[in-house]
Amino acid sequence: MNRPFIPVSAFPPGIEQLGYHLGYIADLSFISKFLLPLHLLRIREYLMPAIVHFDVPSDDVERAKKFYSALFGWKFESFPEMQYNLFTTTNLDGTPGVGGGMGKRMDASQRIMNYFGVPSIDAAMKQVKSLGGKVLSEKMTVPGMGFLATCMDTEGNMFGLWEETAQAR
Repeated sequence: MNRPFIPVSAFPPGIEQLGYHLGYIADLSFISKFLLPLHLLRIREYLMPAIVHFDVPSDDVERAKKFYSALFGWKFESFPEMQYNLFTTTNLDGTPGVGGGMGKRMDASQRIMNYFGVPSIDAAMKQVKSLGGKVLSEKMTVPGMGFLATCMDTEGNMFGLWEETAQAR
């Protein structure tokens, strides 16, 4: 299906950050030459879900924080009530990268988990099932932030889904 394109320069400065605000991707620079016309198309229908968050489970959280701070320069923000730490990454060009989180490993088999941003977690979970994947944990609420679920694809790979919404309760 052919879709009309217009140059990004036709939009106001800062349009490359639009994806970040929609909760899909941190940077639209990969389409630096073209963007779907917003007046013709709803942008959420045409952006591909991207990794918006990743979790790093740790046996010794303080040791892991020290390791990643020294290796990648990550800065951590602690949430003691959740026993969780958030961090931000930086792309090689200095722009903000994907955010992540670190907490205590809950199970010996727990590994790094990538979360893909989706406009509707309910619709995405239904689609995972219809495509032969599995929903491992049903929709969970992160109050004031959004909803998440963990899934497995047809090849046994685990991944997460994330719907960002401040109205999550």
